[in-house]
Amino acid sequence: MQQVAATDNFRDNLKTALEARKMPKAELARKISSSSAYVFRVLSGEIDPGLDRCEDMANALGLEIRDMLLDPRIFSRSILTTVP
Repeated sequence: MQQVAATDNFRDNLKTALEARKMPKAELARKISSSSAYVFRVLSGEIDPGLDRCEDMANALGLEIRDMLLDPRIFSRSILTTVP
């Protein structure tokens, strides 16, 4: 159950971070040396990325993996307001 919550938090926060950074999915895919289809599948919940991929995506957005696992309400209020 806790793993599902962490995966859901990551996915929700990834969507929020992409929107806040105005970063297209294709750019994220390029930064993590992956395909746009892979990023789409992660965002849609079709696949769950491994820890290494989660860390790659967080770093590509200028964030830490621990931030991406926060409750989305906390993430959107605290993390995104302090990071350019």
